[in-house]
Amino acid sequence: MGDTYFLLLSCLGFVITAQAQDCPKPTVGPNMFLKDEHNQQETFPDGSTATFECVVGYLAAGPAVITCTAGTWSPLRLTCRKKNCGPAGQVPNGHFDYSEGTEFGDKVVISCDPGYGLVGNNQLFCGDKGWKGRLPVCEVVTCDPPASIDGGSFTPRQESYDYREVVRYSCLMNDYTLDGPKSLICSENGMFEPDPPKCTMVQCEDPVIENAVWIEGSRPPHRFKAMVKYQCISGYVMEGPSTLICGINSQWSSKYPTCQKVVVPTKPPTPTTTTTTTTKRPKDVQCKEPVIKHAIKVGGSPPYTYKSTVTYECSSGYEMKGKETLTCGIDGNWSSDLPHCKGKANIALPVGLTVAAVAIAACAMCGCYYYGLPPFNKKKRGAGKSYPDSEATKDEEGVALSVRRWPTKHTLTP
Repeated sequence: MGDTYFLLLSCLGFVITAQAQDCPKPTVGPNMFLKDEHNQQETFPDGSTATFECVVGYLAAGPAVITCTAGTWSPLRLTCRKKNCGPAGQVPNGHFDYSEGTEFGDKVVISCDPGYGLVGNNQLFCGDKGWKGRLPVCEVVTCDPPASIDGGSFTPRQESYDYREVVRYSCLMNDYTLDGPKSLICSENGMFEPDPPKCTMVQCEDPVIENAVWIEGSRPPHRFKAMVKYQCISGYVMEGPSTLICGINSQWSSKYPTCQKVVVPTKPPTPTTTTTTTTKRPKDVQCKEPVIKHAIKVGGSPPYTYKSTVTYECSSGYEMKGKETLTCGIDGNWSSDLPHCKGKANIALPVGLTVAAVAIAACAMCGCYYYGLPPFNKKKRGAGKSYPDSEATKDEEGVALSVRRWPTKHTLTP
């Protein structure tokens, strides 16, 4: 009985001792701290509590209080996570760089689009109560008027120009041409680009090309972009461009072409041994336009190069003498002599003249009264027989000039 009582008292004392044990200062979790009234304590009596708070910029999630029981703290279920500031807002004609993020302590950088300038601070910081700082403004870039040029002007004219606005230059005199860009644009750096042009007089010299003739294009004075085209005379072939263009520097686009005399290869003597010879056909061989009077071209068109053909036919009332189709040869000449158009013979006029000659002869031999015409030969006064049934008008020598009335029978005077 005594032993049992002693054991019971001993257990009861142990329990009382265990319940009365203090707790040490609790361990603080990440991004949190004990409240001020608990922060200075090193031990906490049994049954006491400790309260935690999150540091600035962090949000609390879960219970923040723990309890000391028989020297042991209850589990801490508080967590602290960073605050998120979210989007910083909008800036017209600007954009945001969120590469660091939008949580507490992060930085965002603002920049303007090309052609716009930033007014204000270009950075914002995410703080405990949101983004710190004021949003900037992006204003359009402007340019002062561009430079004036001698002998020229630009439009439109105004005090200032916004980004990407354009001005266009022109020369005031017709004989002058712009040397340089016609249009300038207001750039993002507040200056017009590129540099302004100049007004200059362009005049290329009239080309002199030996053994060549002008066939088309401009005539002097040759201004900017004037074009001329030349062709070698017969027997010559052109080397170089046949067309030239007058440049802004008053020089032709390329060197003058040259006309080289065509060398027709002669047939070599028959060799004793068989050899193979190759004759290179000259390039750019051209034949001149044939000129055939009273003819019409019915086939072929310039330029007439080697082996080109042209066909003609004569106009109505003409017939062709020679070949109607010509072929351009390797020497720049046509394959044969030019044909010609000869007028066809008119048989109506000779036949009429023959009939008139016969009539005149008959009048001379037989007298013209038979044919109803006055005679061509004069008669002596009183010669021949009278014609009572006719009335004739006679001249002073008695020659009948006209007959008023036809006789019923004609009497011929031999």
